[in-house]
Amino acid sequence: MLFNPANLPTVVTGLEVENDRISLYPNPADHDFTIRIPSSLKQSGPITLSDQLGKVVYRSSFNTGEKTKTINTRDLTEGMYILKLESGKETIHKKVVIVHQE
Repeated sequence: MLFNPANLPTVVTGLEVENDRISLYPNPADHDFTIRIPSSLKQSGPITLSDQLGKVVYRSSFNTGEKTKTINTRDLTEGMYILKLESGKETIHKKVVIVHQE
């Protein structure tokens, strides 16, 4: 029997769903970061920020008509986080790195 890697189960070890329609800056962030979307939302959409273990550490939302949102990161520990933005049936994920510069 030959070794066939195509028959091995697929394991997801990380999340990398990038969407260039929204921008997030600065990244890495120190005290805060800003999310900018290309056009204002027609309906509000929830925002969550989760740590590497999946624990939600921040909740907010984009309100109808908003195009930018600034998130304060001063109380978060340094590390990588996943930002999740939902709008209608679409969900967008972005990586955020927090590095405090003292």
